[in-house]
Parts: sequence; C-alpha cells; structure tokens
Amino acid sequence: MDNENSNVYIIPHNYEEAGGVFGGVFKFRNTIEAIIIGLILFKGGSLLFSYFDVTIRIILFVVILLPVVMVTLVGMHNESITEYIQSIYRFRQRKRVMSYRLPAYTEETDETHNKKSFKGKNIKFRK
Repeated sequence: MDNENSNVYIIPHNYEEAGGVFGGVFKFRNTIEAIIIGLILFKGGSLLFSYFDVTIRIILFVVILLPVVMVTLVGMHNESITEYIQSIYRFRQRKRVMSYRLPAYTEETDETHNKKSFKGKNIKFRK
C-alpha cells in the first residue's frame, strides 16, 4: 500500500473564473449590465436625438453610447459598475474621523539618549 502513487490534483484559484463572454474576456454580470445600460441609453438617445439627421444621430450614439457601454462592459477595479457605485456609496455613508497621536516638540531633554523628547498630541482630521 505504501508504494502506490496517489493522484493529487491542484485546483488553481481562478478555476471558477473560466466562464464568461468571448472566451472569458468579459464577466457575465458586466455583460448583462452593459446590455441593460446600452438599451436604456439607446432608447433615451433615440427620443432625445429624434429631430437630428440620421448621420448626426449615428455619430452622437457612437460618441456617447459606445464609451459608456465599453466602460460598463470592462468594469472598474475588478468590479461591475453597480458594485463599484455601491462601494462608493457605502464609503460615503460610513466614513469616519481619523485621529491618532503625533509627536509634539517639548523643551525637556531625554537624559538617557541626550536628545530632545517628544510628547504626544491628539490631532483630528476632518473633511
């Protein structure tokens, strides 16, 4: 029994990230969000730009719609756009006042090191 070889397989960390659109280039969530945002902007743009000529409408759609859909498709900071907006919103709601102690100069000398000593002082930073 000791001489038998055991089959041990190592599963990589990115094993579950293999799925996606275009061979895993874009995540499913990003693709669905890009389609939804693209359709909303297309419908809104077709109503707003209905009085323009067809060529001007095409140019406006390419200039406005295409960059927004591409940013939504790629995502930001390895998150989808809705996750990124939620994290920004949570940060804004939960931000705190940071306080820590900084050394403040005093005239007393430290006898052991023969140097000037520092006394801590509370400093608060606010927005």
